[in-house]
Amino acid sequence: GDCCVPAKRLIDVAGSCQDSIELDFKNGALHVLNEATYQLATLPVEEFPPFPNMAGAKQFVIMSEDLRRAIKHTEYAASTDATRYVLNGICLELHKGKLVAIATDGRRMSIQDVTCGWMEEPPTEGKGMEVEQPIQLLFPSAAVKVLYPALPKDNVPVLVFFKIEERGNIAFMFKAGDLGVHLI
Repeated sequence: GDCCVPAKRLIDVAGSCQDSIELDFKNGALHVLNEATYQLATLPVEEFPPFPNMAGAKQFVIMSEDLRRAIKHTEYAASTDATRYVLNGICLELHKGKLVAIATDGRRMSIQDVTCGWMEEPPTEGKGMEVEQPIQLLFPSAAVKVLYPALPKDNVPVLVFFKIEERGNIAFMFKAGDLGVHLI
């Protein structure tokens, strides 16, 4: 059957298992079976928000190791103060073949830049982006905490779609799954 489970909790449980896991849905809960048994609360599928509509979105490719490095070296500096909402995330700036990740809490700042490329055809390493004006995407900390552990540890291409409208969206697509996020 279909059900909704907290992504971070499922990733944490699956990551702690040595071998393969078995999923069993019964009595309104998802049971994760391995050397231990975990029971995760679920919600009906109808309550799950729809995946962002990415039709007409711009896209770029970044290697998973580069994206992991950018997140790892900036996430600690993001604010946790709920009253400073725009500082509760990582600013991803795209410009001239680079993705620059920036985070600050108002007292400290961390910046990490990595190479990425616009997508016109299947992913290839080292394609540069030519952008007149930098594009900035504010990626929420809560989504960073779900994305980082889910990113492949082997160096594979991650396809990133983004759309900037009245409420922007960003989607990350890689072999383990897809993550869609509303931008701040």
